[in-house]
Amino acid sequence: MGKTAACYIQKGGLCFLDISTTVKFLCNHLKTSSTIYTHSLDNAEALSNHNEVDVYLLGGKFNHENRFFFDVNLASYINDIYFDKTFLGAAAIREDGIYFSNIEDAVIKRLVAKRSKEVILLTDSQKFNRMSSYKGIGWSDIDTIITNENLPDNFRQQVEENKIEIKLIHDSPPNGTKI
Repeated sequence: MGKTAACYIQKGGLCFLDISTTVKFLCNHLKTSSTIYTHSLDNAEALSNHNEVDVYLLGGKFNHENRFFFDVNLASYINDIYFDKTFLGAAAIREDGIYFSNIEDAVIKRLVAKRSKEVILLTDSQKFNRMSSYKGIGWSDIDTIITNENLPDNFRQQVEENKIEIKLIHDSPPNGTKI
């Protein structure tokens, strides 16, 4: 999925990369000269050896469990940026939207989705019909879903109503990788 997602980034693009194991795989395949904003320590580390990529790490208090930074002032900072593309992961995908395990993370995702020309959700099929605590974005915020299996039937209506492009990738994450 990461290799396919990396192809969506155009030369000179301005993108946001979310905290997510699946999104981190994108970092490993990114070869395009671009500008990347992230609040993920793991993404920043993965991109640190890509000299052609300008990386901006959004700061704040570090969340040790999920390895991201958050500050209440990020909203005003993000509101001054318009991203070409935003790549998001998910903790859970429900019929009413995309959920995350941390409220601060959900807030960041909601903000960047509103400030992006295109929102691409990278998710393993196991995230569908799962439960998590905090809704970050709705179906109307998503333009493309990159996933490894067909979506469950109960999500077809949301996809059709919101004209979401589905890109199926039949590669599984490497053995032992937590999704």
